[in-house]
Amino acid sequence: MEAIKNTSQLAAHDEMLSFRTGIYILLSILLVSLQAMAGCSSNENELSSTASPEITNTPATPVLTLPSWTGDTIVETLYGAVEGLEDQSNTWVWKAVPYAKPPVGELRWKAPRDPEPWNGVRSSQNFCQMCSQNNWLGGEDVWGSEDCLYLNIWRPQSMETELPVYVYIHGGGNAIGSANQVPTYLGSTVASKSDMVFVSMNYRLGPFGWFSHPALRTDQIGDKSNQADESGNYGTLDIIKSLEWIKKNIRAFGGDPERVIVTGESAGGTNIYSLLESPLATGLFHTALIQSCMNYTNSIETGDAKAHEVMLTLL
Repeated sequence: MEAIKNTSQLAAHDEMLSFRTGIYILLSILLVSLQAMAGCSSNENELSSTASPEITNTPATPVLTLPSWTGDTIVETLYGAVEGLEDQSNTWVWKAVPYAKPPVGELRWKAPRDPEPWNGVRSSQNFCQMCSQNNWLGGEDVWGSEDCLYLNIWRPQSMETELPVYVYIHGGGNAIGSANQVPTYLGSTVASKSDMVFVSMNYRLGPFGWFSHPALRTDQIGDKSNQADESGNYGTLDIIKSLEWIKKNIRAFGGDPERVIVTGESAGGTNIYSLLESPLATGLFHTALIQSCMNYTNSIETGDAKAHEVMLTLL
């Protein structure tokens, strides 16, 4: 859009644009929220089928110390107990383990927070839903849920401890995909053949994962008091949050938090470049394996300009 040179026209234009932009953001949030199913709930779509775990809703106090792996499929994490299932290749799997609070409501477009502790044993038979995304088969509907920050863990059916930890970050252009989108993303084979603990996670995608706009910020650019919340890099922060969870909890599953390998393909590999650059990820992994990707960055100003351009197109 060409610059409006007349001062009065500029003021009127900005006022109207601000109003329309605010309305659009509110309508967008309402639309996606209505379309998004509750996380870890049943879905007729086989790709994102889930089941609600049986847990007590009463808030619990986080566990301060964790026991090492005992061979029991009921494992105590810092936030509550989770129950594993027998899986292929002589492995155990723990599905849909929360590593952060659902990023909904006031936590939408914010850095991820620690999950709420729970009482009882959390037992999930199915993977959680994919994060909200467009129908990649070509439809105009939205798949998945905003409540999607969960990870999955596989390990061999053995008494071994201090196993290396293999963390896989799925691809999909940071716009589509999930940790269990295709069978090759599942961790039973790697865990069994390589004698490792395998972890995969969902992270926010598209405009929920990477989105920068002045309407979402309370501070000015350069003000570091709320830097994570206002960075626009919510998908990257989700991945870092999952690595923090792994560092604090994986020993209870028999993994060694000092031998964490992060791997990713396509956008997953690009996200590993971000981990290598981010000081927030320091000490959370020790080896990086990057597959078939490109490395690029954008400034907040560029992100704001792109968001503005998209909104003008949609208005």
